[in-house]
Amino acid sequence: MAVLVLIGMLLSVHVRFAWRARRNRANGSVFLGAFAVLTITGYGLYYAGGEALRAWTSWIHLGVGLAFPVLLLIHILLGRRTRPAGQPSPGAEHRHHPKSHHYQSQHGT
Repeated sequence: MAVLVLIGMLLSVHVRFAWRARRNRANGSVFLGAFAVLTITGYGLYYAGGEALRAWTSWIHLGVGLAFPVLLLIHILLGRRTRPAGQPSPGAEHRHHPKSHHYQSQHGT
C-alpha cells in the first residue's frame, strides 16, 4: 500500500511536470502501465477466487515486478537524455532555493 502512496506523490508532481514539458512520455506511459498492472494484480492476489486465476495473476505480478527495476533504470536514463542542458530535475529548485526550509536548516540562516 505504501507504493500506492508513492505513485500518488509522483503523479501529482513528477508526472504532471514531465507531461506538460512533453518529455519522456512514451517511456513514462509504459512505466505507469507497469504500476497499473502491479496494482491490479496485487489486488487480484488478495481477492482472486479460483486457483487458475490466482496462478495467472501471480505469474503476471512476478514477471512485471522483476522487470520493474530495469524499467526504472531505462526511465531514468531516457529522462536524463531528454532534459535540456542546465535544467534541474523537477522540484530541485525548491530543494536548493535559499529560502527553502531545508536550505535554511542546513546553512543556519
